[in-house]
Amino acid sequence: MKGFEDFRDSPEAPFYRAGAMSAEATWAEATLRLARVLRSAAAEAQRRPGMLDAERVCAWHRAIFLTTFERDAGRVRADDEPVEFGVPLQMDDELRDVPVRGTLGRIAIMQELRLACETFNASTAALRNCERAVKVVEGVEPAAVLYSAILKIHPFVDGNLRAAYVALTVGLASVGLPAIDFRPALDRHDECLGWAMRSDAHQTIDPLVRLIAELMS
Repeated sequence: MKGFEDFRDSPEAPFYRAGAMSAEATWAEATLRLARVLRSAAAEAQRRPGMLDAERVCAWHRAIFLTTFERDAGRVRADDEPVEFGVPLQMDDELRDVPVRGTLGRIAIMQELRLACETFNASTAALRNCERAVKVVEGVEPAAVLYSAILKIHPFVDGNLRAAYVALTVGLASVGLPAIDFRPALDRHDECLGWAMRSDAHQTIDPLVRLIAELMS
């Protein structure tokens, strides 16, 4: 598996407090399961591109975490389960982790997930039907948009980053592009993701697209 081997979850994450395995044991188990999910999901995307839906994103999350926090694996947050997560934003020439409170209820989360998947499917279908050669950045953009959208929706209590990374890998595979490894540029990843997840006039996906294309090369 490539991508987030060096990431670690906080021991304060809800599924640790709920009595799951230790942080170390949970990470080791989930990493192995993530590797299997990445392989199978990418292979399916190459065989059947344009088939992404919200239920599939939930199924990936369930497959990754079923043995580590069974109660929450694949389960979308309920209306009474808001979460707080950090969005890296460039402010006053400094990259700051700005806390964001995810308050969407389950129905709204599923609506947003479905919209993100439908947008991705439409974008990649247009690329596959294009009669000219598609540039790498054009192939990367729908996957990058999907990746940042899932993280911004934050559909699960925990494990959103890994579910989104599977979606990114599937998105790239569906247009014939390889998976990428963020480890050489984790700080840039966070900064680019911050631009992509902004909710103001400065929001842009371009830095994240350029980073992914650069790492791919």
